Amino acid sequence: YLDAELKPLSILTLRGGIRQDYFDYNVLDNCQSAGNYAIGLPLNVNCPSFDRGGPREPSRRQTATGQLFAPKLTALLALPLDLTFTASAGLGGQSMDARYISQDERSPIIKLRAAEAGLLFRRHFGDVDFTSRAVGYYTHVDQDLIFNQNAGRLTLASATTRVGVVGAVRATGRFFDEAASVTTTNPRYEDTHALVPYTPLVIGRSDTAFFGAIPGNWHLFEQRLMGEAGLGLSYIGKRSLPFSQFSDPTFQVDASLGLRAGPVKVGVRATNLTNQQFASSQFFYTSNFNSRAYPTLTPAAHFTAAAPRIVLLTLELDLEREH
Repeated sequence: YLDAELKPLSILTLRGGIRQDYFDYNVLDNCQSAGNYAIGLPLNVNCPSFDRGGPREPSRRQTATGQLFAPKLTALLALPLDLTFTASAGLGGQSMDARYISQDERSPIIKLRAAEAGLLFRRHFGDVDFTSRAVGYYTHVDQDLIFNQNAGRLTLASATTRVGVVGAVRATGRFFDEAASVTTTNPRYEDTHALVPYTPLVIGRSDTAFFGAIPGNWHLFEQRLMGEAGLGLSYIGKRSLPFSQFSDPTFQVDASLGLRAGPVKVGVRATNLTNQQFASSQFFYTSNFNSRAYPTLTPAAHFTAAAPRIVLLTLELDLEREH
């Protein structure tokens, strides 16, 4: 890759670059003949060495190569009131799943196009360094990878487009650090304009940390006693599901406490502090678990349970800690 930064004006900064990607695939499928059979031969063979045409090798090797020229450009324009306007655009790519590689395929690369624009703000309020940003974004994927319940894995789907807004703030002082962000997205298939399943429409996160010397001039083993505390809040909004369904939103609280005296630190950390019972992932598809006398083709909700409250105690000895 090559990159550069130019400043043609005192209020304008241009950053950009180009990257050359090379993809090389060498895929060995050890069960290429799955599902083929010959008349009069057993059917319960996973990878038969024959098909209707006669004997054959059950494995097959496929090779392919591809190249991608990926440019990117960012512009920063300084504005009054400590504001900065930013805009970026670029082209990228990701490798295709090995299952979809065909022999001597010329371009086995999934292209991604992205652009964003918004405002940045930064100012010092005494001892507090405050930064924030509000950016709108657009991404387009030529062929997306979406979970397929029939295959039990990610499979290729049609092109998708996502548009949304990212808002983030961070405030850092002598004894605290706060970072919070909210991201919204509207993911759509290009052909049907339906919502892309399993994508949260809103995600919010807040991380708060306090640190410093314990008030009262406390000492332990002739070392000043230091303390730290943290609180994390996570919100995941509803996800779109197949058949026009939506999952339930989730909210989780994590917390931590720690004490340090010189190189020795003890701490406790808790995840899912309120012990909320919620689904970490939700699905909606047709299934039958022999729960009735006859099978049903009616789609049903499925979920994987989130972890319960977990409390971890830690003891740390930092031999390289500076005085």
